[in-house]
Amino acid sequence: MSLSSSGSRSVPSITQHLLHARYRQRPNPRSEKTRTDRKGYQGRDSKREHPPFDPRLELSCCGAYRGRPGAFVPWTPPHGYESDFGVNHLGHFLFTARIFPKLREAGAPRVVNVSSDSHAFSPVNFDDLDFDGGRGYDRWKAYSQSKSANILFSRELARRGVLSFSLNPGAIRTNLQDQSPEVTQDLINLGVFTEKGETVDSDRVTWKTQAQGTSTHIIAAFDPSIVSQPGSYLEDGQVHNERLAPHAADPEAARKLWDLSEKLVGEKFVIST
Repeated sequence: MSLSSSGSRSVPSITQHLLHARYRQRPNPRSEKTRTDRKGYQGRDSKREHPPFDPRLELSCCGAYRGRPGAFVPWTPPHGYESDFGVNHLGHFLFTARIFPKLREAGAPRVVNVSSDSHAFSPVNFDDLDFDGGRGYDRWKAYSQSKSANILFSRELARRGVLSFSLNPGAIRTNLQDQSPEVTQDLINLGVFTEKGETVDSDRVTWKTQAQGTSTHIIAAFDPSIVSQPGSYLEDGQVHNERLAPHAADPEAARKLWDLSEKLVGEKFVIST
């Protein structure tokens, strides 16, 4: 996860949960914040050098986001894919595949993917992932496409027998909003941001505190009551599959994305030994 993302901000809360709720089961629970290369899967070789998790790994929460949204950033050949899709989905896919052998040792691991309600604005465009080489680029469609991919990834993991959930943390003020003047201006135009960078609630957006936003991460990561609903999408700390856009609940799209992701990263995601 990126260090300024809502997923990263959830680490202290997850640590507190481990200390309070799981101490009786294991006296030395740990959480680790893992920083992956912002280049997405282009930084895949560096991930091979990641130190082994010790003593065990039970949960992966993927919430990376490329640092400066709002401008088309093509990947250099031979990859050639738009960077929102690369960082927000392919990076997660490859990272999870790489650590999955360790996750599998836990017996009942969870994989959580941080998405957004913005997924509703765009499906994964399998025919044109890079927006015609950037000529047809739309920053919100690029972001939304990657968020749809996060949901489809969790749903396909669940279909393959892995306990996985996706979630929408809600609108949270982070420094990511400060890194893109274009996005900031869009928020101002929507009436949910002031010229001074202050948040404003509206009929479209109700801003959350960091604690409120990360609470859904905790539910997705640890709540035993949702185990019977693998692949589900969470908002406001609850399962809300009815809020999914149809394209994000399409099982055929989920399978297609999995196969395409393996092809793009050049590695198989092996679930079982």
